[in-house]
Amino acid sequence: MRPLTAELIRLRDRAADIARLSAKDFIASVVTHYPAGATIGWHSDMTMFGPAVFGVSLAASCTFKL
Repeated sequence: MRPLTAELIRLRDRAADIARLSAKDFIASVVTHYPAGATIGWHSDMTMFGPAVFGVSLAASCTFKL
């Protein structure tokens, strides 16, 4: 496991601020590339990573359903 990059730390801090949570609560990140037209099925995030998760689309708009 590698440490978070400066860019991911800034993103994490901003997301925590918006959610009114401590940035320290976000301890891991996953960066995934989905090709055009790809979908992700319904799933549950791992509870070991904490009670809160956030998602960010970096390259295009998307619908994020919870």
